[in-house]
Amino acid sequence: MSAIDKMPGQFEQGGYKFTRLKQSDLKLVRFWLSEPHMPDWWSPPEEEIAVMEKDMEADKTNVARYIVSHQGREFAFIQVYDPAGDPEFWGENPQEEGTYGTDQFIGDPSMIGFGHGTKFIKAFIASLKNIDGITRMIVDPHPDNAPALKCYEQVGFRKESDITTPDGPAVLMAMTL
Repeated sequence: MSAIDKMPGQFEQGGYKFTRLKQSDLKLVRFWLSEPHMPDWWSPPEEEIAVMEKDMEADKTNVARYIVSHQGREFAFIQVYDPAGDPEFWGENPQEEGTYGTDQFIGDPSMIGFGHGTKFIKAFIASLKNIDGITRMIVDPHPDNAPALKCYEQVGFRKESDITTPDGPAVLMAMTL
């Protein structure tokens, strides 16, 4: 059983509620991806949603996606994945066993600028410490995404190297759990 299989369907941590993404949530994620603050760092909504739908149909087990809410308000998306399960993307930058990646965004623009990004990512990662098999976390923001770089540093990630991914240049950042 992989660490992803051990991820709960729903949990609360640090004042945030994480609920496993369902087919019915894709409309909300599509809406968020269409917000003006999203296109610089994420693929067009239809491309992202197509990947999520394909993974759901295939019951892909190397990724777990969640909707994040705070005080009953859904406002963000987060996923955790095993890079070994995505050799097309991570083949040029292989990771050690026990390493898992995360991607996330705040979809609701009215929730940006209040520290929620740092807080919900810290809360999510705190919950991963209890899952056997996850020993290290990585993120790979674009080098020009200064807000993400700052947020990840505040969470505890440290720069390891500059890398090139199929999406372009990235900063590989990591933290040990």
